[in-house]
Amino acid sequence: MTRQIRGNSRRVAAAMFIVAATSSAGMITVPAAAAPSASPALVPQTTSASRQYVAVARSGSTQRLHLVDRVSGKVVRTLASARVDGNGEAFADADLAADGSVYAVVRTRSGGQYGWQLVRYSAGRSTTILPYVTSVEASPNGRQLAVTVVSPDGNRDGKGLEALRIVSPAGKVVRTLTSTAFPVDRRGNPQYETGGLRVQGWMNAGTLVVRTGCCSDSNVHLVRADVPRSPRTWPTFDGEEDAMALGAKGTSVLVARPWMTGDGRVTPFRRAGVEVAWLSAERPRGVVVQRLEGENVTTETAADALVKKYGATPLFVSAKKFPYRGSGKVVAAHV
Repeated sequence: MTRQIRGNSRRVAAAMFIVAATSSAGMITVPAAAAPSASPALVPQTTSASRQYVAVARSGSTQRLHLVDRVSGKVVRTLASARVDGNGEAFADADLAADGSVYAVVRTRSGGQYGWQLVRYSAGRSTTILPYVTSVEASPNGRQLAVTVVSPDGNRDGKGLEALRIVSPAGKVVRTLTSTAFPVDRRGNPQYETGGLRVQGWMNAGTLVVRTGCCSDSNVHLVRADVPRSPRTWPTFDGEEDAMALGAKGTSVLVARPWMTGDGRVTPFRRAGVEVAWLSAERPRGVVVQRLEGENVTTETAADALVKKYGATPLFVSAKKFPYRGSGKVVAAHV
């Protein structure tokens, strides 16, 4: 509860400068001057990868990892399939590299907190790259991968490790950008919540977009990819449980978080909609540019339209962004 109160006060402060104009659609905007330069920072893909996307589709108790044509929705290739129980997932993350290779975070048979591995699908073959990976994003040129890992106690010191790393496509560690040790119990299980560190994409060849958080709190950060820096120096956009980066434009990232009203004491917290902002090194806490009103509006449902409106290169796409003509229902899409 304390975190929500503190987060709300930051949002109010960030929005105080806004010269607001409310439309009939319930959107609050600021002048166009708050938008970043349109100069592209991401290196555009020029191979077949720019015409395809990766879909995780579910049919009954089976999930399949597909490569799909963006225009027709036709399944180009089925890369893998696995059975899942209940709301479980077999593929936690995936990314399509510039050379057409697909990198996916795949559930292992052992399961559990550490039961994930990074697999590369290329030229009709699958290759296991690294264990314990929880998220992955290929660099714009495909020569490096940004990954997060949650690894068990390997040296019996009573601690596991959560880390953000740059690795080669073969899995060789190039550098560790940040890491945090966590205590484990006698069975090796983490004694507090882990797995909240996730890489969302590359803003450019030298900067990562990273998400951290747990439970009712999450944040979006810009992290140098070429040298380790203290997390205290990272430009950070504070948010709630589903704060996330939506897209990149120039040297800025389009981010969104739930917009809450109430103070949690006299007036209960209530979700009023979504707040949208630009985050950059020059705006290290983010500059709010729009509010979307509606209790049912979420960062995920609004993402595709916001990325299009602000002319950003997507870092996140919804499951419904592209057409799909395969079996089952798309539950996640990746580009």
